[in-house]
Order: sequence, then structure tokens, then C-alpha cells
Amino acid sequence: MKKRYYMYGHGGCNNHGCEAIVVSSVNMIGKEDNEFVLSSLEKAADDRFLPKGTIKEIYPDSYTKNKFLRKIYGAWRKFFKDEEIVARKTYPNFKKSIQKQPKDTVFMSIGGDNYCCETPAWLYYSNRLIDKAGFKRVLWGCSVDAAFLNDAMIADLDGYALITAREEETFNALSGKLKNAKVVRVSDPAFTIQKEDSKFEVEPNTVGINFSPIVTQGGKNADVLKSVQNLIEYILNDTEKNILFIPHVNFDGNSDYACMKPLFDQYVHTGRVKIIGTDYKYAQLRDIISKCEMLICARTHSSISAYAMCVPTLVIGYSIKSVGIARDLFGTEQGYVISMKDMHGKDELTQAYRALDDKKEEVRAHLQEIMPEYVENAYTAAKALKELL
Repeated sequence: MKKRYYMYGHGGCNNHGCEAIVVSSVNMIGKEDNEFVLSSLEKAADDRFLPKGTIKEIYPDSYTKNKFLRKIYGAWRKFFKDEEIVARKTYPNFKKSIQKQPKDTVFMSIGGDNYCCETPAWLYYSNRLIDKAGFKRVLWGCSVDAAFLNDAMIADLDGYALITAREEETFNALSGKLKNAKVVRVSDPAFTIQKEDSKFEVEPNTVGINFSPIVTQGGKNADVLKSVQNLIEYILNDTEKNILFIPHVNFDGNSDYACMKPLFDQYVHTGRVKIIGTDYKYAQLRDIISKCEMLICARTHSSISAYAMCVPTLVIGYSIKSVGIARDLFGTEQGYVISMKDMHGKDELTQAYRALDDKKEEVRAHLQEIMPEYVENAYTAAKALKELL
């Protein structure tokens, strides 16, 4: 009988980072002797982007898009100090699906950044359901911000049988704090994905840009947007390079494409700016990124594609994960990550880009040297999982 893995904490493949984690993890663990099921907030996107046969069954979850209900839940949470109201009201299918699993199913929490951007009360609730049902759970390819580590988070983390930490920052943050969970240092599983021909032609001398509402805070942070505009104008006015906008996450209300399309429209008249559509799979996006001379990006898994393809990359950072990965690769985040908090609508981003441009061949050579071993380290997670079972 095949071993079953139940993947949860997955937002759907319109976030191609989520797609990358599912695909790479299944490939690493292996489909021959195992089967995989998935809880998802966007089953339609998974059906669209995941290769056939990757997942045996997808359980659609039901996070509501009703803005009125979300306001009610938000008010309830604030007034009654009830952090788990959203999970209880919007994840009923998850609770039902747990009861359908064989008793030796391993639950894999695959949302890599769920512990590094905010307190994941909804995940605490989900994990208690899993624990109550008597299943073993694993936290897979994660980032954890030490700033969020309180007693409640430590207790939740210590309920995992295995935690695979995708950067040294996370590994160090957890070291000595957990009594039961085994913590293993790995590389993000997405590093192992092979690029797939996108059939998209990228002109020589092209800088890829991935820009996101997560760093503009839904349009509220005008300074970040202005800094990006300043960079675009520098590239177009002071260099001969082309620009390619590369959306990587395309949820309704959290869409890179919607964020970048106005920038494309603003500069398309130059004839040196293009934007790709939203039909590409993660492996095809990796192919497109591999053809760029450099990448400026916000989304973590777009930077992972660039690093894996040895493309010099500058990340607009919004959490510990970008800092942690850069430190692992280069020994420092300085010159490789610029925090959105340090962008004030002037030339901060442009200066960081110019500094990286000056040493891009050195950076490329460094990535070419270290990447084989770094990618191989991702498989440490699968080995640790096998030993656990």
C-alpha cells in the first residue's frame, strides 16, 4: 500500500511559488511508492497548472471572497480577541477531509512563509485538528521569523515531527527552542525544478522585473512604486537595456500582473518594454527568467528561479526569507536584498541595481560554482522524511 501525504497550507497555483513547492516536493519524495493529496484554496488553478497525475485528489477549501463576511469576521476577531474565527468559519472542508485519510497519512504543511510574515492563527487551528485526529505532521521548506516566535508559536511548531528549514536564519531561530520537533537545514525544494521551454523569446540585454502588491501594500506604499518607476526610467533613459515584466502571483486582489500592467502601459511607447501573460507554469517562468540578463523581483520563488539559473538578482525584500536565502548564497544580504522599508521614493533601488550591474559577471560565476551543491541540499528534506517514517 502506498504511503499517503496530505499537503495543506496551500493557497493555489495562481501563486506559482505554491505550484513550485507542490511539484518539486512530489518529485523529490517520489510518486512510485507514494500518493499525494492536497487541500487548496483554488482548486481550479491547481487543475490548470499541476501536471496530470501529480496529485491523487484535491480537496477544495472555502476561504470566502465575500467582503462583507470578511469584515464581520475581522470585527469579531478584534472585539472578542478570537484569532481563529476566520479558520473556523472558512475552512470547514479541511476538517471534513481529515476524517477521510488513512491512519498512517503524513500531513505536510507546505506554505513556506506561513510563519514568517504574521501570526498564523488559522494554521494553529488546522494543526490542532490534525493532532486531535492522531496524525503525524511535518513543516516543509519553511521560513520562520524569530520576531514572531512567542510561546504560542513555539508550542505549535513543537507539534511537528519534522521541520525542514530552508535557510540558516530559520534553522538558527529554532535551534534550542523545540523539545520534540526535529529541525533539518535544507534548500527550498523549488531549486530542484528543471526549466521548461516557454516558447517566449526574450530579447538580448533584457532586465526582468517582478513587482508585486505585497511590497506596495496594495497601493498604499507610494514610495516603493516611485522607486521602481525611477529605476525603470533610469534603465530606459541611461542604458540600452530592455525591460520585461514577469508576473509570478496572480490572485484576485493580489495580482502581480494587475500591479505591473499600469507600469507597462506607462512605458510601452518606448518600444523597449514588454509584459508576459498569466498562462505560464512555474517551470516555464523559470525558462523566461533564465533568458534575462538580470532580475529585479519581489516574489521569493521568482528569485529562486533566477538563482537556480545563475541570473544576478536584486530582491525587494519584505520578510526574513529573502534575507536568509541571500545570506546562504552570498554570505550577506547587502547588495542582494533591498528592504521595501528602505525605499523612500528616491534612487535607493536604482543605486542598488547599478551596484549589482557592475559586478553581475562575478555574481553569475559565483552562482555557477555553488549552485549544484546548493540544489543537492534540497534533497536532504526527502531523506529526513524517509528516516522519520
